[in-house]
Amino acid sequence: MMKYRGPADQYRVVERRYFLRIIVGLAIIAVGVVATSFSSAASQVQVFVPNLADPGAEAVAVQSPVRPNAGLGMVTVIVGSIVNLFSIKKYRSDYADIKEKEPRPEGMFTLVGLLLTVVVASVGIYAIYGLAV
Repeated sequence: MMKYRGPADQYRVVERRYFLRIIVGLAIIAVGVVATSFSSAASQVQVFVPNLADPGAEAVAVQSPVRPNAGLGMVTVIVGSIVNLFSIKKYRSDYADIKEKEPRPEGMFTLVGLLLTVVVASVGIYAIYGLAV
């Protein structure tokens, strides 16, 4: 009997999953930057509240009680980076199973994922601290 070798294009499935996981990690980092941006924008708004001393008078302008904080943004950068590092590890593990049958540039794909993670995380950290301060 012949041994079943699996689908002919296994590397496409492995690479598709890998890039999808990398995109999810980068999206998590982007959500943190956007959340910090909203927090920063909300902290610069004036809110009008009713005048408690004179109920018939006009509303009084008060600075927004929202304070910009880099905590949420940093947590999402860390989580997104961990997701990307996990996806790189998973890709290398999955590719090791099919390496003999279908040779591909594993190192190049790993390097691209690692560089994307480092660049986007660095830009995210820079943007978060620029917005939160």
